[in-house]
Amino acid sequence: MASIQCIMLKFLYILILSIFLVSCYPSGSKQDNAKTKWTELGEDSLNLNKKNNTLFEQNISPDSLHELNYFRICTSSEADYQEKKSEIRNIRKTLNNQLLTLSEPKKTSFLDSTKNYLLDVIVNQILPHWYGTAWDFDGYTTIPKTGSISANYLITTVLMHAGFKLNRYKLAKLHAFDLVNSVCDSVFRFLPEDYEEFQKIIEKNLTEGLYLVGMDAHIGFILLKNKKIYFIHVNYLEPAEVLIELAENSEALRESVSYHIGKIDTNLLTIKWIRQEEIKIKTKK
Repeated sequence: MASIQCIMLKFLYILILSIFLVSCYPSGSKQDNAKTKWTELGEDSLNLNKKNNTLFEQNISPDSLHELNYFRICTSSEADYQEKKSEIRNIRKTLNNQLLTLSEPKKTSFLDSTKNYLLDVIVNQILPHWYGTAWDFDGYTTIPKTGSISANYLITTVLMHAGFKLNRYKLAKLHAFDLVNSVCDSVFRFLPEDYEEFQKIIEKNLTEGLYLVGMDAHIGFILLKNKKIYFIHVNYLEPAEVLIELAENSEALRESVSYHIGKIDTNLLTIKWIRQEEIKIKTKK
């Protein structure tokens, strides 16, 4: 009898201990990987060298895209990145099915909201994974923070992972001007006297949104948000990595004489993205 009581006590002890351990150490590998972790950045600390330690989770739906935080560094795994791309792909398919059923009067508002979603996908869901990835002139990695990447390959890879149909290898071999011309449906060409004039031209002529900017020997994204200009690129200067910075502080952006700029979040390019129409190479004749 005493032995039976002893066995039951041991069993009860093991059961209580197991419950305690499970409560302290939940099976977080699956749960944590299902949610993307981000590091929040302030406007005066826009690269990895100045990040703080605030971690939080981000869940954005296409219906709530008015307040976007563009200064985030993703600290998630490659598996999370693949899951994010799959989620974007599924939403794009849903949007395509919706577009097919809409009457012409309803397409305007539909495209407006879809452009907001596409902007969010590129700037706030795909690019943050790439911040901190090393620069190399011959780099062409497809995995954020693994290996290295060049300026042209960053553009074509980010656009491809955001859901655009394109050949990232062939497009990346183009000169920056031809790459902008191939991706964007309309391109502005500037030859300012100096960089200050270039900034004034942008502020005066361009609306808020995301742009592709090709330079004499470099390429990147320009983001206009709340009357501020940001440059998103893989820096070949220090720090030699993918980052977002205020345009006025970017030495790489200053080093060009001419600029070719095309808008990403336009109706035509958004329809191409929804319908999976291929972005083909266009070069100046």
